[in-house]
Amino acid sequence: MNEPSVFNQEEVTFPRDNIHFNGKEFVYHKDIHNLYGLLYHKTTYNALNNRYNCSKRVFVLSRSFFLGTQKLGFVWTGDNRSNYDFLKYSIPVLNTISSCGISACGADIGGFFGTVTEDLLKTWYSVGVFYPFFRGHCHYDSPNREPYLHSYETYEKIKDSIILRYNLLLYFYTKYFENGIIGCPLIKPIYLLVEYLERFSEDREEILSRIVESNFVFGDEFVIAPYIEKAESIIKEPNQENEPNEIFIDLKKIEENISANDNNHKLIEYR
Repeated sequence: MNEPSVFNQEEVTFPRDNIHFNGKEFVYHKDIHNLYGLLYHKTTYNALNNRYNCSKRVFVLSRSFFLGTQKLGFVWTGDNRSNYDFLKYSIPVLNTISSCGISACGADIGGFFGTVTEDLLKTWYSVGVFYPFFRGHCHYDSPNREPYLHSYETYEKIKDSIILRYNLLLYFYTKYFENGIIGCPLIKPIYLLVEYLERFSEDREEILSRIVESNFVFGDEFVIAPYIEKAESIIKEPNQENEPNEIFIDLKKIEENISANDNNHKLIEYR
């Protein structure tokens, strides 16, 4: 909320003609609005490091960000709404933010404003586990939406999604490390895999035409293709002769290929 938020102003932030002093001269807020959020974030980050003498990995979450924010902490996309449009919009928005270098990003699961349906909440959690920053969050006027407050089926689906997140924590850590060292985005648009997807077809344009914004890549090994609306997924299903998919393996079916007796390598049961 460090844009900063000023709720009694027309633009819900400092007036554009608000005056700041940068140490040398006075400047208008309209000229440094984005920098204000960045410096607020940086000051908080540095203060926490000083407090703990850099002995802890501090966590700072910001709604405002700018060039350099990736060095300081996490960001989220702000106030969204509890509908399928905002779930769908979250993917290209996070793809863009991540591809620009700020990979520690996420959106409010379930939507911030409004009443979320059980089907939407289940779907959003199944997608949100692959957001780099993962949390459920809503306005205080919205009905409570803790998983245990819903039907048993919804509770189980959400629990499975959260268990999946925990089972992938080591993978997340690895990808965050790579992001910090060489800048690889944690999530990225599906079109970056076109060179591999061309193995499905000789027609590059046909491949590009099948790309939908609700598909994305997490890390280098996961293609996330949620069912949002009635959009065709870019993931090609095995054909009628039951030939295996040449590139992608359904995460839900991986466990079938692992010995049930080998508990040291047992993955999750993801339904």
